[in-house]
Amino acid sequence: AFGPARIGIAFVLFAPKSGRRGSPARRIFVGVSNPRMGIYASRDAGKHWRRLRGQPKGLRVNHGALSRAGVLYLTYGDAPGPNGMTRGAVWRYDPGNRQWRDITPIHPGGSRGSFGYGGLALDPRHAGTVMVTTMDRWAGGDAIFRSADSGAHWRNLAPGAGWDASQAPWLRWIGLAWPPAHARLPLHPGIASTGWMGAIAIDPFHAGHVLYGTGWGLWASRDVTAADRGGRTHWVFSDRGLEETVPLALISPPAGAHLVSGLGDLDGFRHASLATSPRQGTFSSPYFQNTSSLDFAGQRPEFIVRAGSSGWPHATFGAYSEDGGRSWHAFARRPAGSRGSGTIAVSADAAAIVWTPRPAWHPGMAFLRGGKTYVSLDHGRSWQLSRGLPPAARAVSDREDARRFYALAGRTGAVYASRNRGRSFRLVSRPVSAARGFNFPQLAAAPGRAGDLWIATPAGLWHSADGGRHFTRLAEVEKAFQLGFGKAAPGHRYPAIYLFGEIGRETAVFRSGDAGKSWARINDRQHQYGRFHVVCGDPRIYGRVYLGTDGRGIVYGDPAR
Repeated sequence: AFGPARIGIAFVLFAPKSGRRGSPARRIFVGVSNPRMGIYASRDAGKHWRRLRGQPKGLRVNHGALSRAGVLYLTYGDAPGPNGMTRGAVWRYDPGNRQWRDITPIHPGGSRGSFGYGGLALDPRHAGTVMVTTMDRWAGGDAIFRSADSGAHWRNLAPGAGWDASQAPWLRWIGLAWPPAHARLPLHPGIASTGWMGAIAIDPFHAGHVLYGTGWGLWASRDVTAADRGGRTHWVFSDRGLEETVPLALISPPAGAHLVSGLGDLDGFRHASLATSPRQGTFSSPYFQNTSSLDFAGQRPEFIVRAGSSGWPHATFGAYSEDGGRSWHAFARRPAGSRGSGTIAVSADAAAIVWTPRPAWHPGMAFLRGGKTYVSLDHGRSWQLSRGLPPAARAVSDREDARRFYALAGRTGAVYASRNRGRSFRLVSRPVSAARGFNFPQLAAAPGRAGDLWIATPAGLWHSADGGRHFTRLAEVEKAFQLGFGKAAPGHRYPAIYLFGEIGRETAVFRSGDAGKSWARINDRQHQYGRFHVVCGDPRIYGRVYLGTDGRGIVYGDPAR
Protein backbone atom coordinates (compact mmCIF):
# COMPACT_ATOMS: atom_id res chain seq x y z
CA ALA A 1 0.00 0.00 0.00
CA PHE A 2 2.94 2.36 0.58
CA GLY A 3 4.58 1.78 -2.75
CA PRO A 4 8.38 1.50 -3.05
CA ALA A 5 9.12 3.93 -0.20
CA ARG A 6 7.59 2.51 2.97
CA ILE A 7 8.05 5.52 5.18
CA GLY A 8 5.02 5.12 7.45
CA ILE A 9 4.45 7.79 10.10
CA ALA A 10 6.43 10.91 9.20
CA PHE A 11 5.77 13.04 12.29
CA VAL A 12 3.72 13.45 15.49
CA LEU A 13 2.71 16.94 16.70
CA PHE A 14 1.24 17.86 20.09
CA ALA A 15 -0.87 21.04 20.30
CA PRO A 16 0.79 22.87 23.22
CA LYS A 17 -2.33 24.67 24.41
CA SER A 18 -4.46 21.52 24.58
CA GLY A 19 -2.90 20.26 27.81
CA ARG A 20 -1.73 21.59 31.13
CA ARG A 21 1.05 20.86 33.59
CA GLY A 22 0.77 17.29 34.82
CA SER A 23 -1.62 16.14 32.09
CA PRO A 24 -0.99 15.22 28.44
CA ALA A 25 -1.86 17.36 25.43
CA ARG A 26 -5.27 16.27 24.24
CA ARG A 27 -4.97 17.41 20.62
CA ILE A 28 -2.44 15.47 18.53
CA PHE A 29 -1.74 15.46 14.79
CA VAL A 30 -0.01 12.59 12.99
CA GLY A 31 1.31 12.71 9.43
CA VAL A 32 1.46 9.45 7.44
CA SER A 33 3.62 9.40 4.32
CA ASN A 34 0.96 7.86 2.12
CA PRO A 35 -1.20 9.81 -0.35
CA ARG A 36 -4.29 7.85 0.69
CA MET A 37 -3.81 8.52 4.39
CA GLY A 38 -2.16 11.85 5.16
CA ILE A 39 -3.11 13.70 8.37
CA TYR A 40 -4.93 12.17 11.35
CA ALA A 41 -6.07 14.03 14.46
CA SER A 42 -7.00 13.09 18.01
CA ARG A 43 -8.88 15.27 20.52
CA ASP A 44 -8.56 12.91 23.50
CA ALA A 45 -4.79 12.38 23.91
CA GLY A 46 -4.64 9.58 21.34
CA LYS A 47 -7.54 7.37 22.38
CA HIS A 48 -9.50 8.02 19.18
CA TRP A 49 -8.37 9.19 15.75
CA ARG A 50 -9.96 10.58 12.62
CA ARG A 51 -8.58 11.40 9.21
CA LEU A 52 -8.93 15.10 8.42
CA ARG A 53 -11.32 15.94 5.60
CA GLY A 54 -10.47 18.17 2.67
CA GLN A 55 -6.72 17.60 2.70
CA PRO A 56 -4.63 17.59 -0.51
CA LYS A 57 -4.97 14.52 -2.70
CA GLY A 58 -2.33 12.48 -4.49
CA LEU A 59 0.63 13.79 -2.46
CA ARG A 60 2.71 12.52 0.45
CA VAL A 61 3.10 14.77 3.47
CA ASN A 62 6.78 15.40 4.27
CA HIS A 63 6.96 17.81 7.20
CA GLY A 64 4.44 19.32 9.58
CA ALA A 65 4.61 22.14 12.14
CA LEU A 66 2.12 23.69 14.57
CA SER A 67 2.05 27.40 15.26
CA ARG A 68 1.45 28.76 18.77
CA ALA A 69 -2.10 29.55 17.64
CA GLY A 70 -2.62 25.89 16.75
CA VAL A 71 -2.52 26.28 12.95
CA LEU A 72 -1.00 23.32 11.11
CA TYR A 73 1.52 23.94 8.29
CA LEU A 74 2.49 21.12 5.89
CA THR A 75 4.86 20.45 2.99
CA TYR A 76 4.04 17.84 0.34
CA GLY A 77 5.61 15.91 -2.50
CA ASP A 78 4.68 12.94 -4.65
CA ALA A 79 7.71 11.07 -3.27
CA PRO A 80 9.50 11.15 0.09
CA GLY A 81 12.87 12.07 -1.43
CA PRO A 82 15.71 12.63 -1.61
CA ASN A 83 15.07 11.97 -5.31
CA GLY A 84 11.93 11.47 -7.31
CA MET A 85 9.76 14.47 -6.37
CA THR A 86 8.01 15.88 -9.42
CA ARG A 87 4.97 17.52 -7.76
CA GLY A 88 4.50 19.23 -4.44
CA ALA A 89 2.72 21.94 -2.46
CA VAL A 90 2.55 23.81 0.84
CA TRP A 91 -0.72 23.92 2.79
CA ARG A 92 -2.05 25.20 6.10
CA TYR A 93 -4.96 23.88 8.13
CA ASP A 94 -6.85 25.83 10.81
CA PRO A 95 -8.49 23.38 13.26
CA GLY A 96 -10.68 26.18 14.60
CA ASN A 97 -12.76 26.52 11.45
CA ARG A 98 -11.53 23.29 9.79
CA GLN A 99 -10.39 25.23 6.74
CA TRP A 100 -7.63 24.19 4.37
CA ARG A 101 -5.65 26.72 2.36
CA ASP A 102 -3.09 26.22 -0.40
CA ILE A 103 -0.18 28.59 0.36
CA THR A 104 2.35 27.12 -2.10
CA PRO A 105 5.00 29.76 -3.01
CA ILE A 106 5.35 28.52 -6.61
CA HIS A 107 3.70 25.50 -8.13
CA PRO A 108 5.82 23.06 -10.17
CA GLY A 109 5.25 22.70 -13.88
CA GLY A 110 6.09 24.38 -17.15
CA SER A 111 9.30 26.43 -17.22
CA ARG A 112 9.62 26.08 -13.45
CA GLY A 113 10.33 22.39 -13.83
CA SER A 114 9.16 19.50 -11.70
CA PHE A 115 9.82 19.45 -7.96
CA GLY A 116 8.27 19.04 -4.53
CA TYR A 117 8.57 20.66 -1.11
CA GLY A 118 10.69 19.34 1.75
CA GLY A 119 11.84 21.53 4.64
CA LEU A 120 9.42 23.49 6.87
CA ALA A 121 10.00 25.73 9.89
CA LEU A 122 8.03 28.24 11.98
CA ASP A 123 9.47 31.03 14.13
CA PRO A 124 7.99 30.38 17.58
CA ARG A 125 8.54 33.97 18.69
CA HIS A 126 7.18 35.74 15.62
CA ALA A 127 3.68 34.71 14.61
CA GLY A 128 3.21 34.24 10.89
CA THR A 129 6.88 33.66 10.04
CA VAL A 130 7.19 30.52 7.91
CA MET A 131 10.07 29.06 5.90
CA VAL A 132 9.92 26.22 3.36
CA THR A 133 12.31 24.66 0.86
CA THR A 134 11.76 23.07 -2.53
CA MET A 135 13.06 19.57 -3.20
CA ASP A 136 14.49 18.07 -6.41
CA ARG A 137 14.15 21.29 -8.40
CA TRP A 138 16.94 20.54 -10.84
CA ALA A 139 15.95 23.16 -13.44
CA GLY A 140 17.29 26.36 -11.88
CA GLY A 141 18.13 24.94 -8.46
CA ASP A 142 16.21 24.53 -5.23
CA ALA A 143 14.81 27.57 -3.43
CA ILE A 144 14.33 28.80 0.14
CA PHE A 145 11.07 30.68 0.66
CA ARG A 146 10.21 32.88 3.63
CA SER A 147 6.88 34.45 4.57
CA ALA A 148 6.08 36.92 7.35
CA ASP A 149 2.30 36.76 6.91
CA SER A 150 1.46 33.06 7.36
CA GLY A 151 2.07 32.19 3.72
CA ALA A 152 0.04 34.93 2.04
CA HIS A 153 3.19 36.31 0.43
CA TRP A 154 6.60 34.72 -0.08
CA ARG A 155 10.15 35.85 -0.78
CA ASN A 156 12.70 33.57 -2.48
CA LEU A 157 15.97 33.95 -0.56
CA ALA A 158 18.17 31.98 -2.94
CA PRO A 159 18.73 34.50 -5.79
CA GLY A 160 20.22 37.20 -3.56
CA ALA A 161 21.94 34.93 -1.06
CA GLY A 162 25.64 34.38 -0.58
CA TRP A 163 27.27 31.07 0.37
CA ASP A 164 30.65 30.74 2.08
CA ALA A 165 32.15 27.26 1.76
CA SER A 166 35.69 28.18 2.80
CA GLN A 167 35.59 25.64 5.65
CA ALA A 168 34.67 22.88 3.19
CA PRO A 169 36.87 23.28 0.09
CA TRP A 170 35.57 20.01 -1.34
CA LEU A 171 32.22 21.71 -2.03
CA ARG A 172 33.65 23.77 -4.86
CA TRP A 173 33.67 20.67 -7.07
CA ILE A 174 30.16 19.48 -6.32
CA GLY A 175 28.04 19.94 -9.41
CA LEU A 176 30.90 19.92 -11.90
CA ALA A 177 30.40 16.20 -12.54
CA TRP A 178 26.67 16.68 -13.12
CA PRO A 179 25.26 17.50 -16.56
CA PRO A 180 22.99 20.53 -16.94
CA ALA A 181 19.43 19.81 -15.89
CA HIS A 182 18.14 21.40 -19.09
CA ALA A 183 19.86 21.80 -22.43
CA ARG A 184 19.26 25.57 -22.46
CA LEU A 185 20.30 26.18 -18.87
CA PRO A 186 23.88 26.45 -17.57
CA LEU A 187 25.09 24.14 -14.84
CA HIS A 188 23.55 25.33 -11.58
CA PRO A 189 26.51 26.73 -9.57
CA GLY A 190 24.86 26.32 -6.18
CA ILE A 191 23.92 22.65 -6.33
CA ALA A 192 26.10 21.99 -3.30
CA SER A 193 24.44 24.88 -1.48
CA THR A 194 20.77 24.16 -2.05
CA GLY A 195 20.44 20.62 -3.36
CA TRP A 196 18.31 18.12 -1.42
CA MET A 197 17.05 20.59 1.18
CA GLY A 198 15.11 18.08 3.25
CA ALA A 199 14.90 20.06 6.50
CA ILE A 200 15.11 23.65 7.75
CA ALA A 201 15.04 25.02 11.31
CA ILE A 202 14.71 28.47 12.93
CA ASP A 203 16.57 29.07 16.19
CA PRO A 204 13.88 29.75 18.84
CA PHE A 205 16.27 32.10 20.69
CA HIS A 206 17.66 33.97 17.65
CA ALA A 207 15.21 34.80 14.86
CA GLY A 208 17.95 35.42 12.32
CA HIS A 209 19.71 32.12 12.94
CA VAL A 210 18.49 29.46 10.49
CA LEU A 211 19.96 26.11 9.47
CA TYR A 212 19.02 23.80 6.62
CA GLY A 213 20.28 20.38 5.61
CA THR A 214 21.42 19.12 2.22
CA GLY A 215 22.89 15.88 0.95
CA TRP A 216 26.34 17.39 1.60
CA GLY A 217 25.88 18.86 5.08
CA LEU A 218 24.40 21.80 7.00
CA TRP A 219 24.32 25.49 6.07
CA ALA A 220 23.67 28.26 8.59
CA SER A 221 22.73 31.93 8.43
CA ARG A 222 22.51 34.56 11.16
CA ASP A 223 20.90 37.36 9.15
CA VAL A 224 17.81 35.74 7.65
CA THR A 225 15.57 38.50 9.06
CA ALA A 226 17.27 40.88 6.62
CA ALA A 227 15.17 39.27 3.90
CA ASP A 228 12.02 40.68 5.52
CA ARG A 229 13.36 44.16 4.70
CA GLY A 230 14.45 43.22 1.18
CA GLY A 231 18.07 42.58 2.17
CA ARG A 232 20.46 39.77 1.29
CA THR A 233 21.08 36.72 3.42
CA HIS A 234 24.45 35.04 3.98
CA TRP A 235 25.05 31.35 4.59
CA VAL A 236 28.10 29.55 5.95
CA PHE A 237 28.95 25.86 5.74
CA SER A 238 30.18 25.29 9.28
CA ASP A 239 30.21 21.48 9.60
CA ARG A 240 33.36 20.13 11.23
CA GLY A 241 32.98 16.81 9.48
CA LEU A 242 30.51 15.17 7.14
CA GLU A 243 27.26 13.87 8.51
CA GLU A 244 26.09 11.49 5.78
CA THR A 245 28.72 9.94 3.56
CA VAL A 246 29.02 6.42 2.17
CA PRO A 247 32.66 5.33 1.69
CA LEU A 248 32.93 2.89 -1.19
CA ALA A 249 36.71 2.32 -1.07
CA LEU A 250 39.54 2.86 1.44
CA ILE A 251 43.28 2.26 1.10
CA SER A 252 46.15 2.88 3.52
CA PRO A 253 49.45 2.83 1.59
CA PRO A 254 52.74 2.22 3.43
CA ALA A 255 53.96 5.69 2.35
CA GLY A 256 52.40 9.12 1.94
CA ALA A 257 49.01 9.90 3.44
CA HIS A 258 47.83 7.27 5.90
CA LEU A 259 44.37 7.16 4.32
CA VAL A 260 42.89 7.67 0.85
CA SER A 261 39.13 7.33 0.44
CA GLY A 262 36.60 6.87 -2.32
CA LEU A 263 33.07 8.11 -1.55
CA GLY A 264 29.63 8.14 -3.06
CA ASP A 265 28.64 11.62 -4.36
CA LEU A 266 31.87 13.28 -3.14
CA ASP A 267 34.49 11.43 -5.21
CA GLY A 268 37.19 10.98 -2.57
CA PHE A 269 39.94 12.50 -0.44
CA ARG A 270 43.60 12.26 0.40
CA HIS A 271 43.55 12.42 4.20
CA ALA A 272 46.89 13.93 5.18
CA SER A 273 45.34 14.55 8.61
CA LEU A 274 42.60 12.55 10.29
CA ALA A 275 41.58 15.50 12.46
CA THR A 276 40.78 18.10 9.79
CA SER A 277 39.07 18.18 6.41
CA PRO A 278 41.64 18.01 3.57
CA ARG A 279 42.63 21.55 2.58
CA GLN A 280 42.79 20.69 -1.11
CA GLY A 281 39.24 19.36 -1.03
CA THR A 282 38.23 16.34 -3.05
CA PHE A 283 40.13 14.72 -5.87
CA SER A 284 40.25 16.87 -8.99
CA SER A 285 41.41 16.73 -12.59
CA PRO A 286 39.36 14.64 -12.98
CA TYR A 287 36.55 14.94 -10.46
CA PHE A 288 34.17 11.98 -10.26
CA GLN A 289 30.68 11.87 -8.90
CA ASN A 290 31.55 8.60 -7.15
CA THR A 291 34.80 6.71 -6.63
CA SER A 292 34.00 3.02 -6.26
CA SER A 293 37.48 1.47 -6.25
CA LEU A 294 41.05 2.37 -5.25
CA ASP A 295 44.36 0.51 -5.32
CA PHE A 296 48.07 1.25 -4.90
CA ALA A 297 51.13 -0.49 -6.31
CA GLY A 298 52.67 -2.76 -3.67
CA GLN A 299 56.28 -1.81 -4.56
CA ARG A 300 55.46 1.80 -5.54
CA PRO A 301 52.80 2.87 -3.03
CA GLU A 302 52.80 6.48 -4.26
CA PHE A 303 51.21 5.17 -7.50
CA ILE A 304 47.44 4.96 -6.98
CA VAL A 305 44.61 4.18 -9.38
CA ARG A 306 40.92 4.93 -8.97
CA ALA A 307 37.73 4.15 -10.87
CA GLY A 308 34.37 5.86 -10.56
CA SER A 309 31.39 7.35 -12.31
CA SER A 310 30.47 10.79 -13.57
CA GLY A 311 27.43 12.59 -14.86
CA TRP A 312 29.29 13.46 -18.04
CA PRO A 313 28.77 10.76 -20.69
CA HIS A 314 32.17 11.29 -22.33
CA ALA A 315 34.30 10.98 -19.19
CA THR A 316 36.91 8.23 -18.95
CA PHE A 317 35.86 7.28 -15.38
CA GLY A 318 39.39 6.32 -14.36
CA ALA A 319 42.59 8.04 -13.25
CA TYR A 320 46.04 7.47 -11.77
CA SER A 321 48.26 9.41 -9.41
CA GLU A 322 52.05 9.27 -9.14
CA ASP A 323 52.31 11.31 -5.94
CA GLY A 324 50.08 9.48 -3.48
CA GLY A 325 46.82 11.17 -4.50
CA ARG A 326 47.93 14.82 -4.45
CA SER A 327 47.37 15.14 -8.21
CA TRP A 328 45.65 12.95 -10.77
CA HIS A 329 45.81 12.14 -14.47
CA ALA A 330 42.68 10.95 -16.23
CA PHE A 331 43.02 7.83 -18.35
CA ALA A 332 43.29 8.83 -21.98
CA ARG A 333 40.71 6.19 -22.90
CA ARG A 334 38.22 3.89 -21.25
CA PRO A 335 37.47 0.29 -22.20
CA ALA A 336 35.00 -0.01 -25.06
CA GLY A 337 31.36 -0.27 -24.01
CA SER A 338 31.95 0.67 -20.37
CA ARG A 339 30.64 3.35 -18.00
CA GLY A 340 33.18 3.31 -15.21
CA SER A 341 32.91 2.21 -11.56
CA GLY A 342 33.44 -1.49 -10.90
CA THR A 343 36.78 -2.60 -9.43
CA ILE A 344 40.33 -1.64 -10.37
CA ALA A 345 43.75 -3.06 -9.43
CA VAL A 346 47.36 -2.12 -10.23
CA SER A 347 50.38 -4.43 -10.36
CA ALA A 348 53.05 -4.27 -7.67
CA ASP A 349 55.40 -2.34 -9.99
CA ALA A 350 52.64 -0.02 -11.34
CA ALA A 351 53.14 -1.28 -14.91
CA ALA A 352 49.75 -2.97 -15.41
CA ILE A 353 46.21 -1.86 -14.52
CA VAL A 354 43.37 -4.39 -14.49
CA TRP A 355 39.84 -2.93 -14.50
CA THR A 356 36.39 -4.51 -14.47
CA PRO A 357 34.14 -1.51 -15.17
CA ARG A 358 30.38 -1.39 -15.28
CA PRO A 359 29.00 -2.08 -18.76
CA ALA A 360 27.33 0.83 -20.53
CA TRP A 361 23.95 -0.90 -20.58
CA HIS A 362 23.82 -1.52 -16.82
CA PRO A 363 20.73 0.18 -15.29
CA GLY A 364 20.83 2.34 -12.18
CA MET A 365 23.88 3.23 -10.11
CA ALA A 366 25.33 -0.17 -9.18
CA PHE A 367 28.76 1.13 -8.18
CA LEU A 368 30.24 -2.21 -7.25
CA ARG A 369 29.07 -4.37 -10.14
CA GLY A 370 31.09 -4.87 -13.28
CA GLY A 371 31.13 -6.34 -16.77
CA LYS A 372 34.13 -7.60 -18.72
CA THR A 373 37.69 -7.25 -17.43
CA TYR A 374 40.35 -5.22 -19.27
CA VAL A 375 44.07 -4.59 -18.84
CA SER A 376 46.16 -1.55 -19.71
CA LEU A 377 49.96 -1.63 -19.93
CA ASP A 378 50.34 2.09 -20.68
CA HIS A 379 48.49 3.77 -17.81
CA GLY A 380 45.13 3.97 -19.52
CA ARG A 381 46.10 5.07 -23.02
CA SER A 382 44.85 1.77 -24.43
CA TRP A 383 42.94 -1.27 -23.13
CA GLN A 384 42.73 -4.89 -24.15
CA LEU A 385 40.31 -7.57 -23.04
CA SER A 386 41.63 -9.93 -20.37
CA ARG A 387 41.09 -13.47 -21.58
CA GLY A 388 39.68 -16.29 -19.49
CA LEU A 389 37.45 -14.38 -17.01
CA PRO A 390 33.65 -14.48 -16.75
CA PRO A 391 31.68 -11.20 -16.48
CA ALA A 392 31.79 -9.25 -13.22
CA ALA A 393 34.96 -10.90 -11.91
CA ARG A 394 36.80 -8.87 -9.28
CA ALA A 395 40.58 -8.70 -9.72
CA VAL A 396 43.29 -7.97 -7.16
CA SER A 397 47.03 -7.67 -7.62
CA ASP A 398 49.71 -9.67 -5.87
CA ARG A 399 51.47 -7.24 -3.51
CA GLU A 400 54.91 -8.78 -4.19
CA ASP A 401 54.96 -10.45 -7.62
CA ALA A 402 54.35 -7.80 -10.29
CA ARG A 403 53.36 -10.40 -12.88
CA ARG A 404 50.47 -11.86 -10.86
CA PHE A 405 46.83 -10.91 -10.59
CA TYR A 406 43.97 -12.93 -9.11
CA ALA A 407 40.22 -12.69 -9.63
CA LEU A 408 37.09 -14.00 -7.95
CA ALA A 409 33.88 -14.68 -9.85
CA GLY A 410 31.15 -13.95 -7.33
CA ARG A 411 28.44 -15.67 -9.35
CA THR A 412 30.26 -19.01 -9.24
CA GLY A 413 32.77 -18.67 -6.40
CA ALA A 414 35.64 -19.60 -8.73
CA VAL A 415 39.18 -18.20 -8.34
CA TYR A 416 41.33 -17.31 -11.36
CA ALA A 417 45.03 -16.43 -11.60
CA SER A 418 47.18 -14.54 -14.09
CA ARG A 419 50.97 -14.76 -14.46
CA ASN A 420 51.26 -12.38 -17.44
CA ARG A 421 50.18 -9.04 -15.87
CA GLY A 422 46.48 -9.63 -16.39
CA ARG A 423 46.51 -10.36 -20.12
CA SER A 424 44.92 -13.74 -19.47
CA PHE A 425 43.58 -15.70 -16.49
CA ARG A 426 43.06 -19.38 -15.85
CA LEU A 427 40.79 -21.16 -13.38
CA VAL A 428 42.73 -22.45 -10.37
CA SER A 429 40.06 -23.47 -7.80
CA ARG A 430 36.42 -23.29 -6.73
CA PRO A 431 36.66 -22.83 -2.95
CA VAL A 432 33.38 -21.04 -2.18
CA SER A 433 29.77 -20.89 -3.30
CA ALA A 434 28.22 -17.85 -4.95
CA ALA A 435 26.59 -15.04 -2.95
CA ARG A 436 24.32 -12.14 -3.83
CA GLY A 437 23.56 -8.61 -2.74
CA PHE A 438 25.79 -6.47 -0.52
CA ASN A 439 27.55 -9.57 0.77
CA PHE A 440 29.42 -10.11 -2.48
CA PRO A 441 32.47 -12.34 -1.81
CA GLN A 442 35.69 -10.37 -1.28
CA LEU A 443 39.08 -11.51 -2.52
CA ALA A 444 42.09 -9.89 -0.81
CA ALA A 445 45.85 -10.30 -1.24
CA ALA A 446 47.97 -10.06 1.91
CA PRO A 447 50.85 -7.55 1.76
CA GLY A 448 54.44 -8.75 1.93
CA ARG A 449 53.72 -12.32 0.79
CA ALA A 450 53.44 -13.52 -2.80
CA GLY A 451 50.47 -15.76 -3.53
CA ASP A 452 48.83 -15.17 -0.15
CA LEU A 453 45.06 -14.80 -0.64
CA TRP A 454 41.95 -14.53 1.52
CA ILE A 455 38.28 -14.83 0.63
CA ALA A 456 35.58 -13.33 2.86
CA THR A 457 31.99 -14.48 2.33
CA PRO A 458 28.78 -14.67 4.40
CA ALA A 459 29.52 -18.39 4.66
CA GLY A 460 32.94 -17.94 6.27
CA LEU A 461 36.61 -17.07 5.73
CA TRP A 462 39.11 -18.95 3.52
CA HIS A 463 42.91 -18.68 3.21
CA SER A 464 45.36 -19.75 0.50
CA ALA A 465 49.16 -19.62 0.63
CA ASP A 466 49.79 -20.97 -2.89
CA GLY A 467 48.23 -18.44 -5.22
CA GLY A 468 44.68 -19.71 -4.91
CA ARG A 469 45.23 -23.36 -5.84
CA HIS A 470 44.22 -24.58 -2.40
CA PHE A 471 42.11 -22.85 0.25
CA THR A 472 41.51 -23.69 3.90
CA ARG A 473 38.39 -22.56 5.73
CA LEU A 474 38.93 -20.98 9.17
CA ALA A 475 36.47 -22.87 11.34
CA GLU A 476 36.15 -20.19 14.03
CA VAL A 477 34.79 -17.54 11.64
CA GLU A 478 31.11 -18.12 10.96
CA LYS A 479 30.57 -15.15 8.62
CA ALA A 480 33.04 -12.78 6.96
CA PHE A 481 31.67 -9.61 5.34
CA GLN A 482 34.76 -7.39 4.92
CA LEU A 483 38.47 -7.99 5.40
CA GLY A 484 41.59 -5.80 5.61
CA PHE A 485 45.26 -5.90 6.64
CA GLY A 486 47.46 -3.70 8.84
CA LYS A 487 50.85 -3.56 10.53
CA ALA A 488 51.91 -6.81 12.16
CA ALA A 489 51.53 -7.17 15.90
CA PRO A 490 54.68 -6.83 18.03
CA GLY A 491 56.64 -10.07 17.84
CA HIS A 492 54.80 -11.24 14.71
CA ARG A 493 55.67 -11.12 11.02
CA TYR A 494 52.30 -11.77 9.44
CA PRO A 495 50.23 -8.59 8.94
CA ALA A 496 47.37 -8.02 11.35
CA ILE A 497 43.99 -9.03 9.93
CA TYR A 498 40.85 -6.96 10.53
CA LEU A 499 37.48 -8.56 9.98
CA PHE A 500 33.90 -7.37 10.03
CA GLY A 501 32.06 -10.63 10.51
CA GLU A 502 30.53 -13.09 12.92
CA ILE A 503 32.42 -15.18 15.45
CA GLY A 504 30.70 -16.98 18.29
CA ARG A 505 27.35 -15.75 16.98
CA GLU A 506 28.48 -12.17 17.58
CA THR A 507 28.63 -9.73 14.66
CA ALA A 508 31.46 -7.28 15.29
CA VAL A 509 34.87 -6.01 14.20
CA PHE A 510 37.68 -8.44 15.04
CA ARG A 511 41.48 -8.42 14.84
CA SER A 512 43.90 -11.33 14.50
CA GLY A 513 47.63 -11.02 15.04
CA ASP A 514 48.50 -14.63 14.24
CA ALA A 515 47.22 -15.16 10.68
CA GLY A 516 43.70 -16.04 11.78
CA LYS A 517 44.47 -18.62 14.46
CA SER A 518 42.80 -16.48 17.14
CA TRP A 519 40.56 -13.41 17.11
CA ALA A 520 39.77 -10.57 19.50
CA ARG A 521 36.77 -8.27 19.26
CA ILE A 522 37.92 -4.63 19.03
CA ASN A 523 34.61 -2.75 19.07
CA ASP A 524 31.79 -2.90 21.62
CA ARG A 525 28.02 -2.49 21.64
CA GLN A 526 28.34 1.31 21.80
CA HIS A 527 30.53 1.40 18.67
CA GLN A 528 28.83 -0.63 15.95
CA TYR A 529 27.78 2.00 13.36
CA GLY A 530 25.56 -0.34 11.36
CA ARG A 531 26.88 -2.06 8.26
CA PHE A 532 30.45 -1.57 7.01
CA HIS A 533 31.25 -1.44 3.30
CA VAL A 534 35.04 -1.41 3.72
CA VAL A 535 37.59 -2.49 6.35
CA CYS A 536 41.21 -1.36 6.04
CA GLY A 537 44.14 -1.56 8.46
CA ASP A 538 47.06 0.86 8.67
CA PRO A 539 50.41 -0.70 7.58
CA ARG A 540 52.42 1.79 9.67
CA ILE A 541 50.48 1.86 12.97
CA TYR A 542 49.71 -1.40 14.69
CA GLY A 543 46.09 -1.69 15.78
CA ARG A 544 44.70 1.18 13.73
CA VAL A 545 41.74 0.24 11.54
CA TYR A 546 39.64 2.34 9.15
CA LEU A 547 35.97 1.47 8.65
CA GLY A 548 33.71 2.65 5.85
CA THR A 549 30.13 2.82 7.13
CA ASP A 550 26.87 2.70 5.21
CA GLY A 551 25.97 6.36 5.72
CA ARG A 552 27.95 7.47 8.78
CA GLY A 553 31.22 8.40 7.11
CA ILE A 554 34.67 6.99 7.86
CA VAL A 555 35.38 5.75 11.38
CA TYR A 556 38.83 4.81 12.60
CA GLY A 557 39.95 3.16 15.81
CA ASP A 558 43.19 2.82 17.74
CA PRO A 559 43.96 0.29 20.48
CA ALA A 560 42.92 1.35 23.98
CA ARG A 561 45.86 2.36 26.15
